[in-house]
Amino acid sequence: MNRRLFYILSIGVLLGTVFASAQPRGRLPPNLQTPSQLEPGTGDEVLARFRSVGPAGDLLFNFELTHQPYRGDTIRYTGRLAGSWSTGRPQTRVDLPASEQHSALRLLLWNGPQPQLWQAEVSGSEDVAVQRIGGDALFEPLVANVTFSPFELQMPFIYWQDYAYEGTRRVKGRPAHYFLLYPPVDDPNYAHLGGVRAVIDADFNVILRAETLDLEGNTLKTINVQGFKRVNGQWIVQRIDLVDTQTRDRTRFEVTAAAVGLSLDPALFQPEALQQAFPDDYLLDAL
Repeated sequence: MNRRLFYILSIGVLLGTVFASAQPRGRLPPNLQTPSQLEPGTGDEVLARFRSVGPAGDLLFNFELTHQPYRGDTIRYTGRLAGSWSTGRPQTRVDLPASEQHSALRLLLWNGPQPQLWQAEVSGSEDVAVQRIGGDALFEPLVANVTFSPFELQMPFIYWQDYAYEGTRRVKGRPAHYFLLYPPVDDPNYAHLGGVRAVIDADFNVILRAETLDLEGNTLKTINVQGFKRVNGQWIVQRIDLVDTQTRDRTRFEVTAAAVGLSLDPALFQPEALQQAFPDDYLLDAL
């Protein structure tokens, strides 16, 4: 089926090396399937195929974040997301306009083996300060009362080089590949993480689910893809749910309008571009 399906928030690739059978002390053990499913090189082939799938041109989305706390009232935010692969690595920009709950927020995410992330919080008419962020800030809520953090938007785990291929299972009736990806041992940003279990659709080469695990293997958060939409001949992920297992809060990311196959100005994906709001002169199709 000659269709290009891509995962909206990852807009990137999985890159890895074959995982050795011997586990270093303290590393989460993989949940391996039957040996017949674990032929040498299978994981590499799946990840290489996943790497080759990307958007045909740049993309632009309007989206809504709907936060549904386990206790409390539902809160909604709106924003815009732009993505480009023109430089050979995924670049994503997110603009959240000001609301009663928060100041305007702009994020720029460069993914890859050395991911980078910048943030600009806009308050009043003063000069906008653009800051590179990391450490604990990667896991703090984007804005008050949402489950999404910069980590879930950037998803740097798709580039972690250590992984275990766990085999295949069926997800909602479809065959899917399971991987357990391990964070770099020398990166203090991920010292509290044991790994991320990613599930890749065997036919469409998109991530269906990702579970963030602590050092004991307990699930911290779960990303679930809930719906797809075809826009001008391309399939996009339209709806994603993120669940915080500890608080049982849920935040839904839903695309409300989209434009694909664009040629956006590369300058929009540079840190200094965060000093200005993303241009509003693009025509998007309502979904």
